[in-house]
Amino acid sequence: MLIREEKLQVLTIDPGRYLGWAAWYDRDLVACGLRRSKAKHAGAIGLEQSADEIPTGADLAIVEQMIHYPAKRSDRESEASRNAKANDLIMVTAIGAIVAARSGASRIEYLPALKWKGTRPTEGVIEGMVQKALRPDELEVYAKAYRELPKAQRHNLVDAVGIGLHVHGRIR
Repeated sequence: MLIREEKLQVLTIDPGRYLGWAAWYDRDLVACGLRRSKAKHAGAIGLEQSADEIPTGADLAIVEQMIHYPAKRSDRESEASRNAKANDLIMVTAIGAIVAARSGASRIEYLPALKWKGTRPTEGVIEGMVQKALRPDELEVYAKAYRELPKAQRHNLVDAVGIGLHVHGRIR
């Protein structure tokens, strides 16, 4: 889609089976979207999501890093169940890494959600911050992609755009 000649500078990624992405040039949002996958394991998901609609040639790809915060020990939840949740997050981060690498980014960095959005929920709070921070031309790009998504998957797009706004110092 976008290549270095079109001056793509940053690609931000919210990884997962429903992977949100946003492309940035000179702090401006130029494209964004969501890539769905029907694959069953991280490698296949990542390769499948590296399709034509995800931009290539960025100088930098920033992937939201999934971090497991162990909950207090519960009698109802087994150790195996807790470990499975942690492993799922590792696999999600791996998906982001695969897509970032396949995008041809010169550099890949990881950004934990706590560093860019803290504990604020995506629905409502971050969503509102993103809409207020985007200029009219960017809002048009974002709104087109947003409207096309089922409600349950919109948070992936919101996070990808929010990461970019944070990295460019446009939201705190």
